[in-house]
Amino acid sequence: PIIDKTAPGQAAAMMTAPHWSQHGLTPQPLSDHEFLYFSRQLLLPDWSEARQLRLKHSRVLIIGIGGLGCPTASYLAAAGVGELWLADGDQVELSNLPRQILFQQSDLGQNKAQAAARRLQQQNPFVHCKTLPQQLAESELRTLLPKVDLVIDCTDNQHSKLLLNKLCQQMHQSWIGATATAYQGYSWLLHPGQ
Repeated sequence: PIIDKTAPGQAAAMMTAPHWSQHGLTPQPLSDHEFLYFSRQLLLPDWSEARQLRLKHSRVLIIGIGGLGCPTASYLAAAGVGELWLADGDQVELSNLPRQILFQQSDLGQNKAQAAARRLQQQNPFVHCKTLPQQLAESELRTLLPKVDLVIDCTDNQHSKLLLNKLCQQMHQSWIGATATAYQGYSWLLHPGQ
C-alpha cells in the first residue's frame, strides 16, 4: 500500500467519487437551516458550498467506536458528513467514560455503535447514522465497502487492520487508519492505485 501524508483537512477532498454520483443521483442542496448551521465553516477561505455539499452527500464507515472512533465520528458529524456508518460489537463500560467522549453513565451496558449514534444525532440533526452493532466479518465488509466513500479504521487489534488493508487494496477503497497506545498515536492514509 501507498502511504500518503495528506493533511488532516484534506480527507474530504480524498472522497473523489461519492456514492450518489456513481448512481446518477442528483444531490440535494443545503437547506436554509443547514446553511446557517454550517455558516462558520462556509466562511473559511478554502471551503465552499460545493465542498459542504460533497460532505453532506458522503458516506463514511467508521469501524471501532472507542477512544479513536468517538472523536472521529464526532468531528465528522460536526463537519457535516451526511451518513456515518458506525460499526462496533462492544458495550460501553465504566472504564470507557473518561476517554470515549460520546458516552455517559446512562450508556453503560449498551452497544457502542447505537449509543454513539444517539449522541451524534443530538449534536447534529442533519447527520444520518447507520449502526452495525457487531464485529464485522470479511463477508460483511465485502458487502459494505463498495457502498461507502471512505473507510476509517479505529479498531484496536492487528487482525482487523490487516483484513481492512487486504480488502481495501482488493476493492480499490481509500481508507484512513489510526492506532493509539499510552501516549503515542499513529495515523495513515492508504489510497490504493495512487
